[in-house]
Amino acid sequence: MAPVATASDAPSVPAALPALAPAPELLARPPATWQADVAELQALVDRLVARGREATPWPEHPAFGKLSRRAWGVLTYRHIDHHLRQFGA
Repeated sequence: MAPVATASDAPSVPAALPALAPAPELLARPPATWQADVAELQALVDRLVARGREATPWPEHPAFGKLSRRAWGVLTYRHIDHHLRQFGA
């Protein structure tokens, strides 16, 4: 008969990450009209695309630190995709 695993056999769980206060720009705000929110998102995506063509360094992300242009693009794509799927869009 094979041995049965017990709770004491489980790998140890690392200590919890320290609590971080969210950056002000990451805090939620009440939604505007659907059309206004879509227009604002489009403007922000356009800004991101234009910024990607500039030679100036990108700012540090409040949670992830220094990111490359490509990493900013991937993060933005995945974040928008996540929320569109979350809302069934």
